[in-house]
Amino acid sequence: MQAIKYVIFALALIAVSLVVLAPFFRIRPRGKTETVSVNEILAVKRFLERMKSIRLDYEVFLRNIRVELNVSGVVFNASRVEIVFPVNFTLPLNGSLREAWSLYRKGLVSGFVIKDDGKTITVKYFRAIRETASFLSLKETVVYKWHTVSGNISVNGTVIYSFKGYRCIEIVEVEVGG
Repeated sequence: MQAIKYVIFALALIAVSLVVLAPFFRIRPRGKTETVSVNEILAVKRFLERMKSIRLDYEVFLRNIRVELNVSGVVFNASRVEIVFPVNFTLPLNGSLREAWSLYRKGLVSGFVIKDDGKTITVKYFRAIRETASFLSLKETVVYKWHTVSGNISVNGTVIYSFKGYRCIEIVEVEVGG
């Protein structure tokens, strides 16, 4: 009986101590990942540049940036995708419109992939199909195909590629989502 009294007293003392000392400690549940490093962002960039899917331990935000893609006078409403990572720092823009993915603000931003084998020019642009994701997958769809002789490829009026000679042009939309 005496031992039970001491156990109850000890538990009551612990409970009172937790209530009194709680404001001095930051007790909160931890999410999957609070912030990611630049190395983790670069690893995701490498996966996406190889057009591979990747599962993340955290949620990222996906945002479409609307652009005008002009290929030899044929205009498309295309987009670039910004992937926002859970970071508490800002990255410098490190890349160009001709790179598939570049460092940008709080993560990555897509560019345009242009491949010219002398017969066919393939132009790939990216479009987010979700607002958030913890699994990034890429799905390609040919949206338009035609033939032309010589021309330029420009984004919002900035020429990013020029070609001469007869070519088949393929416009490919790459869906970014989960």
